[in-house]
Amino acid sequence: MFSIYLHFGKFSQPKKLFPLRSPLFALPAVIRTAVEAFRRKKYETTVYYAQTALPYRALVRDKGRLGEYYTFMHLRNLGGYKKFLFNCYVPKSDEKTTEIDVIMLHETGIYVFESKNYSGWIFGSADGKYWTQSLNAGGRAEKHKFYNPVFQNNNHIKWLKTFLADYGEKPFVSYIVFSDRCRFMDIKLTSRDQFVMHRKDAAADV
Repeated sequence: MFSIYLHFGKFSQPKKLFPLRSPLFALPAVIRTAVEAFRRKKYETTVYYAQTALPYRALVRDKGRLGEYYTFMHLRNLGGYKKFLFNCYVPKSDEKTTEIDVIMLHETGIYVFESKNYSGWIFGSADGKYWTQSLNAGGRAEKHKFYNPVFQNNNHIKWLKTFLADYGEKPFVSYIVFSDRCRFMDIKLTSRDQFVMHRKDAAADV
């Protein structure tokens, strides 16, 4: 076992402080392990885990899936009768599929969520083909373009409506949900039916 010693003055005898195997050194690791175990057990009780069977370690390493899970966690306590569906593959006319991140079947309608677990500054308009994410990269802006999520979710709803056509008319509502870590700099929407928000505001806006 190794120990830490303190020396006081040139001719003094070293004073033993405590061994490196002291519980004091292990405390942060113990706390981290306990917190991770608590989060894992909580996750494994959720509808998200029941449907996806995604292991907790895989969840925390997948930014996209983690964003979907956080979106669900912000919505789970909404009032009224509701059911959640995750990572739904809806058929299209070309024999391909479109994937929807989160669907909430609610007594008031069908809510379709496109999750964007992005940080940085976000720029975009409802009618532009691409939006921009700007990140701080050592004092300079690093920009990344991504397909307009309003277009993306409208396409999801189009095919979902087609798939559910035999079940009668129901209101479909599109929500684009971004991480709370990002900042909306210049988002131009053209309709009251277009909803773009931070994750923390999703439950209040639905």
